[in-house]
Amino acid sequence: MMFANSSQFLHRGSRGDAKRFSLEAALAVGLLGIWFLLRPYSGIYGDALIYVTRVIADADPKGIGRDWMFTMDRQTQYSLFPVLMRFAVDWLGSSLAGQTVAFLGLLFWFASAFALAQQLLTGRARWLFLALVAILPHASSGFNLLPYGEPSATPRPFAEALTLLAFTAVLRERFFASAALLAVAALLHPIMALPGVSVLFVMLCRRDLRWLYLAPAVALGLAAAALLGLPLAHRLTQFVDPEWKAALDVRNNYLFPRLWDGASLATLALRLAILLIGSQSAAGRVRVFFLAIAGVSLGGIVIAELFGDLIPNLLIVQVQVWRAAWIAAVFAPAAFAMFIVKSASEKPSAWVVPALLALAWAPIAPPDRFVAISLAVALDFLSRRGLIALSDSLSRGLTLVIVGLGALVVFYNLAELISFAEQGPDGIIATRDRLFMMNTHVWPLALAAVVVALGASPERDRSALMALSAALGALAIVGWDSRNDFIRFFDRQTTIPEFSATIATKAGEVYWAHGSIEAWYGLGRPNWLTSIQGAGIVFSRDETFFWKDRAERAVALGFESRKMIQPFGLNTAQAEPTIDASRLRKFCANVDAPAWVVWPLHDNEAPPSDLHPRAIWRSPLSFADFVGKDGAYRWERKTDFMLLPCRNGTAS
Repeated sequence: MMFANSSQFLHRGSRGDAKRFSLEAALAVGLLGIWFLLRPYSGIYGDALIYVTRVIADADPKGIGRDWMFTMDRQTQYSLFPVLMRFAVDWLGSSLAGQTVAFLGLLFWFASAFALAQQLLTGRARWLFLALVAILPHASSGFNLLPYGEPSATPRPFAEALTLLAFTAVLRERFFASAALLAVAALLHPIMALPGVSVLFVMLCRRDLRWLYLAPAVALGLAAAALLGLPLAHRLTQFVDPEWKAALDVRNNYLFPRLWDGASLATLALRLAILLIGSQSAAGRVRVFFLAIAGVSLGGIVIAELFGDLIPNLLIVQVQVWRAAWIAAVFAPAAFAMFIVKSASEKPSAWVVPALLALAWAPIAPPDRFVAISLAVALDFLSRRGLIALSDSLSRGLTLVIVGLGALVVFYNLAELISFAEQGPDGIIATRDRLFMMNTHVWPLALAAVVVALGASPERDRSALMALSAALGALAIVGWDSRNDFIRFFDRQTTIPEFSATIATKAGEVYWAHGSIEAWYGLGRPNWLTSIQGAGIVFSRDETFFWKDRAERAVALGFESRKMIQPFGLNTAQAEPTIDASRLRKFCANVDAPAWVVWPLHDNEAPPSDLHPRAIWRSPLSFADFVGKDGAYRWERKTDFMLLPCRNGTAS
């Protein structure tokens, strides 16, 4: 059989010569290249905006430091990472610091995964895991958010990497080392380290059941701390009131699994199914480990739903225990790789289940994915118990049909994606991170990885594998940084000369419509309203309603679409934000109105005739993004930005 000797491929100790070492080193470089290519650097965005700009705000208390997101900040107080980020920004500047920290985070993550793979898997499965963990969808929550190994200057990649190293130590039964690594991870991001602590506890109990006595002791300790009103623990006795909960349900609906989109729930179910099925192919502590990963991940979701959503306890909501699903996202590729390699060496009847699981990764509708998952679980259960037996010919035919269905779906989606990407004004390199969010690339790349892992021969294909790895490494070096010139401009905190002299005549906030980083980094002013300012409202009730009031005002006036209030999961058509003099006067009459409004104009669009901007900045830099409406996408490009005075009825 073609795959009969697959377990021997690149198995350490099989041929410990220089050729084998050079091939393994080349493969590691190639997989690292895939890791970086599929996680292009997009600049300072998302949570990185919070951490990097926090440093800049602290250094500019009379400018950016006046931004309400930082004066009301409750998100960055419980981590060592802001201290490290301050050192990086002071030393390298905001742009290079953001890129360097993101690069180091990705490199550390891959190195940790590589070390874990050496301990967890053998032979071809080891290398296939590293390929799949790079290729398969890596979002771990609803709405394609919170990916593991994120290319961003946040503490998450570092805490995740340390947790992976802790798991490596657990598998070697070096529990003290694992606990030490998790302690360091908790200093950087306690929420991401918490599931690692839970898995460590399960593995300790496997070795000695007396560790179970620790659970009631910890529960009693937490109860006592809560009753005594100790910091953080006292939140166990507090609950999110209905009004606050309703606001979080809309702005931060990813906090509650009940509100996740169908695609995210299907992905979670698929990962858990793979862990359960894959664990049947493992033995000893590895099997218990896979089951612990699945149990802790599912437990986090259940606790978040029961005590974060239905009974919204303040601490449970803020700890966001649903984030435990990130470990299932990482280890499902490991279990899948092991299961694929094992199934490939068996009779064709063993091929149908991995084919169904592979189909569930294809870009098909969530109900269809649930059907594929259910069929795979049922077939695996029945076949393991001898209740169903497929003939070789039927199994081969079913496998071909299933793979063919996946290929047809992928071909259709790729054709649409290529047509859409060709219209992108900034080119494919500067927009591929946004295209990757559609996950159309996943299936063909994963299928190619499986074919190479199962079919390649280290003797016959050594030169081709080394050449491919070198090419992937070179492409990663050249193409990792996907920022366009517009993003680079603001990342460097470049002052906009056309605006700087004018805005100096009036102090106060700036409302840069539909912007994020621009007012902070291009004008040195606090933002009146941006979407990122709503990211941390779960940590403060006052901040929630401050944000909500401003966002609703902007939406009511038509300055922002509904996506400002509900940025995730809103698929209905949105009216294009517009501005005119009468609405601007009404907006600026509020006592807390910004000093200035910056409004973007589409290409070749003239300012409205009833507005008289003080200045217009024609950006020499590209700025293009795609906007989704009713499942369809279009490119949107803006180059001109007009500066309008505001506050206390002074708009003109």
